Amino acid sequence: MNQTNPISLPDGVAPPRDAIRALIVDDNKIDRRRLKAMCDRALLNISFQEARSLAEMKEALNEQRFDLIFIDYRLDDGDGLTALYHIKRHANHANAATIMVAGIGQAEIAVSALKSGCSDYVLKDALDPNWLKRSVTTAVENARLRSQINTSEEMRTSLLSTLQDFATDCKEEMKPMLSQMLRHIRNRRSAESDSEADAALAQSCHQMWLFVDGLERSAAEMCRAQTETGSTAETGYGDHARPA
Repeated sequence: MNQTNPISLPDGVAPPRDAIRALIVDDNKIDRRRLKAMCDRALLNISFQEARSLAEMKEALNEQRFDLIFIDYRLDDGDGLTALYHIKRHANHANAATIMVAGIGQAEIAVSALKSGCSDYVLKDALDPNWLKRSVTTAVENARLRSQINTSEEMRTSLLSTLQDFATDCKEEMKPMLSQMLRHIRNRRSAESDSEADAALAQSCHQMWLFVDGLERSAAEMCRAQTETGSTAETGYGDHARPA
């Protein structure tokens, strides 16, 4: 009885913490089966779902979340770059790990895929368990890291929005109230002898005014910096034409 030799994990690459939920997009049943068998040989903990076309892929993306998506370049109703385009613009899969499965001689396709945001590519006719394990493990871990970074950015954006709302409320409600209090104190001090209590109150109102004014400016500067950061982070889809 033949036994499968264990595949060692490449140096410097940590194994994924949980089972990987993967989708294989390939119109060839034999190729899908071969890819799954190679993942088994690599001792990758993967739960597979299959899609035979772009249409089935879109349906699967809407029904389930995937950590990893293998994309064969040649499909009956499109190609792998079009599939990648839809994946990267799907609300639930923009950060999913994607690996393009290309044939030998399709180096330009692999380069286009990487430029368009694909995590990695493997050659269909030269699949190797060690290489596949390195590719899958690195792609999934990087995708999870990107997801964590995006979550942190969303929290930062939410906090900034709260700060802006608070600064706006302070401007609209506290500044008029402080102005009225300062006018009232000045009228009292002009009509009566100067009072140390009035002077202290006026100083407190002035400091509060400066605080609100500074908070408003800080919120505006943070919002401007956030907008500039977001605009520089935007990237295009590369040279591949967008699907109609």
